[in-house]
Amino acid sequence: MNEPIQLITENGKTVYNLMFGTGAHPVFVNVEKGTNKVTKVAAYELQDSAANYKETYKKMKSYSEAQLLKNAARQSKELLKVELTGYKAKLDPQLTAVVHFTKSGSPSLVGSFNSKGQFYELEFKE
Repeated sequence: MNEPIQLITENGKTVYNLMFGTGAHPVFVNVEKGTNKVTKVAAYELQDSAANYKETYKKMKSYSEAQLLKNAARQSKELLKVELTGYKAKLDPQLTAVVHFTKSGSPSLVGSFNSKGQFYELEFKE
């Protein structure tokens, strides 16, 4: 992807995929066309490198779901305009460092975190 703005389809909806920055790790923001709702934010530069995977895996597995919910709360509020009060966090059983956030009657989110417990990717899950 070389264009700073692309129109794509995501979960059956048309979204703008915006790219900020240059180099190997730009930041991506998806915004739903028509509503201007931010649906995804990804800063892959914060992701742990594959070269350090063995060292970081143990640290990523040490975080509790409660810790990860607390860590994601500030970012979700600022980036996606979602308050995570009352949400439950559940680690994905098949994907390392992926958490699902759910609350009855509210939109679900999914996030990916690094060995520092920081979320480098948050998005609405349909």
